[in-house]
Amino acid sequence: MAARFVETAVARKQVGKSWDLIVPSMKEGYTRTSWARGDIPVVPFQVDFAKWRLDYSFRDSLGLKVALFPKPGADDRATVFNIDLRAVGEGSDRRWLVESFTPDRVAAANEPGATSAVGLPNLGASAAAGGTSRLATTWLLVPLGILSLILIVPLALGINQWYRGMRAERDYRHERAR
Repeated sequence: MAARFVETAVARKQVGKSWDLIVPSMKEGYTRTSWARGDIPVVPFQVDFAKWRLDYSFRDSLGLKVALFPKPGADDRATVFNIDLRAVGEGSDRRWLVESFTPDRVAAANEPGATSAVGLPNLGASAAAGGTSRLATTWLLVPLGILSLILIVPLALGINQWYRGMRAERDYRHERAR
């Protein structure tokens, strides 16, 4: 069900076939004909292939994470989306329909400023997608500075105490020698 939704509505190929795959609330404001034209509230993506992972599962709802990888030469970057499905009907008429299709917020948070494409750090695809780290190297200096203070302050206090002790002992010997 979700795979057919991605192949049709998301990839914008034979979009009309996705009409029967969505919940009635997604159809509000659309007719079957207007939906089939492709001007729909679904993020488009030039899909080459996808990797799927179960996010959650309840009796009447199911969540999937799908990593979509673009076709070679496409402007899109590999992107993680959430697909929420809802069970509709009873008994043999029960079927799963797509309730929502949204970019993953966790992945989106890893690339500030990204609009429709985000990296895939959790799926190990960022290198394949051309992703790079956005963390400035100066931020690595902050924890290193704190760690160095943890080492330097006790060392400095120890050296100061040793020096004062040596000086006191020297002064004591000097007074005794008089």
